[in-house]
Amino acid sequence: MTLIAPSLERWQVRLRGLTLGAGTDYDLTGPIGGLGALEPRTTDRALTGDNGATGGLDTLPPRSLYIPLAMHGRSPAGAMELLRALKATFAPNPTGVEDLDVRLPGLTGAGDDETLTWRGRPRGIVDDLELLRAGEIAALARFDALDPLGYGTPVTGATTTGTARLRLAGDWPTRAAVFAVAGNGARPVITSTTDDGRLVAWATPLPDGATRVVDLYARTVTTMTGVDRYGELDAASTWFRLLPGANTLAVAGAAELSWSARPAYT
Repeated sequence: MTLIAPSLERWQVRLRGLTLGAGTDYDLTGPIGGLGALEPRTTDRALTGDNGATGGLDTLPPRSLYIPLAMHGRSPAGAMELLRALKATFAPNPTGVEDLDVRLPGLTGAGDDETLTWRGRPRGIVDDLELLRAGEIAALARFDALDPLGYGTPVTGATTTGTARLRLAGDWPTRAAVFAVAGNGARPVITSTTDDGRLVAWATPLPDGATRVVDLYARTVTTMTGVDRYGELDAASTWFRLLPGANTLAVAGAAELSWSARPAYT
């Protein structure tokens, strides 16, 4: 999950470096399907011998996004070239996951115009060659967001005190956050007092001048150059999420804590 805000114009979509929509040879011809509210997966349990059920945990399933497009090739050969590029962009990825960036008005609320990122896999396209003689091809591209949440503009900050305060937009808890922890010779512990006291803690002191990068989304700990240091964590680490609104983190055993976090939207 990238924590760099994508640069898109309104009514544009980007995947694997290919930009679709306004100002390109690929017009968005209708609304993107699949952006509506998802029916949650629930662990509610029926009450035996009584009405109703006991409430369990609700989670969200993956979502499929459908992008309707018209390719303007100016000639049959030009249209087919655009189609080949689109097919390569939405070719399935059998192992990894990728980012789909979308900028549409109102994605995060009335009047908002923000880019959201979904994490998942392209699943191919369906094309219509009826207007090929005129240099036009219609297509419907599909992207399966394995993570159904759309992630907004990153919020950054830093603190050298024992308390970090982060305020995020969004309407769902997010793990799309990276923290840089600078050591001071003590054992770092970062505790979210907002998320039920969940924490990330080191088993041993982090030397003065050493920095570790904690990725809540990937659940990794590395050096600044990407060397794995997950083994430095205490087994008591429970990890935490950042919630919509105000978040408070208690920071111990660190000279500085800096962060970049993306709010999550359903």
